[in-house]
Parts: sequence; structure tokens; C-alpha cells
Amino acid sequence: MNRTALTWAVALTLLAAPAVAKPKMGVKQDKREIAQDKREVAQDHREQKDDRRDAARLAWMLAEFDAARRSGRPADIAAIDSKILRAIETEIAEGRRETVRDAAEAGRSQREVQRSKGEVAKDIAKGKPGRVADDVRDTRDDQRDARDDRRDLAAEQAMNAELQRIRADYLRLEKLGDPASLDRKRALVVRVQALAGHEVRQNKAEVREDKAEKREDKAEQREDKREKREDRRQR
Repeated sequence: MNRTALTWAVALTLLAAPAVAKPKMGVKQDKREIAQDKREVAQDHREQKDDRRDAARLAWMLAEFDAARRSGRPADIAAIDSKILRAIETEIAEGRRETVRDAAEAGRSQREVQRSKGEVAKDIAKGKPGRVADDVRDTRDDQRDARDDRRDLAAEQAMNAELQRIRADYLRLEKLGDPASLDRKRALVVRVQALAGHEVRQNKAEVREDKAEKREDKAEQREDKREKREDRRQR
């Protein structure tokens, strides 16, 4: 199978999934997507800073918990329990906000997939294999980005659900000072700390992904500008 035939075959495979053929938005849409990419990268950096701060705060709280345990004073244990519960609730609230943002990003990514499929369909109809090849590549990139965003959303939802379970467990143990309860509370704090560390690593990956998406959108913008010039010459 030659390259052109392979391109058409791949294009038709991509279009086998349900897609709404939309008019090509071109350079204006590319500019909007690049602007959104910049906002997402900036948000990733803010979240990365917040996640590092949260991880450091939890490390200090674990040390405070151990100090309260050594003191054996009920007032010290009650105070650190209250502080830890507030920290967990803050993590849950931040997780909910990030879930909303991740859901919006996943929705935008899926719309970009539909747009790219519409461009493939349009170029197939016009019999332009060169443009089909470009749009097939763009569609594959958009599909990968959409998968990444769905994965990030699912991970954020799972982490938030676990934090809510941890909060419920800790509430049942609040102010208890027997060895078994203290051991369990410490294990819960260690788990929250581990989740915070995972969030830092996950955010680094998201920064890389969003920067790559911005580069791809800029490349698509260059392609659309070139196609626009070609269309003008052919008129």
C-alpha cells in the first residue's frame, strides 16, 4: 500500500467513529486554542506551586502529630487533630476545583477532536490528500490529548474520593488518644502526605502535556495559514 492510499485508509478509520462535520474555523480558532493552552499552562504552574506548599505543610503536620503523641496531653492531641482535619478539608476543596477545571479541559479536548475529524471529512470530500495527511496527524494528536485529559480527570476524581474517605475515618478517631487510634490517625496523615506528593508529580506531567499541546496547536495554526494562502492563489 503506497503512502497516499495509507493516508486515505487511516483517514477513513478515524472517521468511522461518530463525528459531526463542522466548518473549518481556521486561523481564528487556532488563536483561541493557543490562548487557552497558555491559560492552562499558567494554571498548571499555579497548581504546582500550591501542591508543593501543601506537601510541605503536611510534612510539618506529621511532625507536630508525633510531638503531640509524645506529650500525651489530650489538649495537644485535640489541637493537632483539628489542624489535620482542616488541612484535609482544604485538600478536598482544592480537589473539587481542580476536578471542575479538568472536566472543562476534557470537554474542550473532545471538541477539538470533533473539529479535526470535520476537517478530515472536508478535505476528503475535496479530494486533497496532502491536506488529509496533515489533518489525520492533527486528529491523532487531538485524540491523544483528549485521552490524557480524561485520564487526568479520572485520577483527580479518584484522589478526591479517597481524601473524603480519609476525612471520614479521621473524624471517627478525632480526640482519641489510645495507641491503636493514634497509630491509625498517623497512617491516615502519611497517606494524605503521599497523595500530596503524587499530586506534585502528576502536575509536572500535566505541565509537560499542556506545553506539548500548545506546540501542536501552533503547528496547526501554521498549517492553516499555509492552506489559506493556497486557497487564495487557487481562486
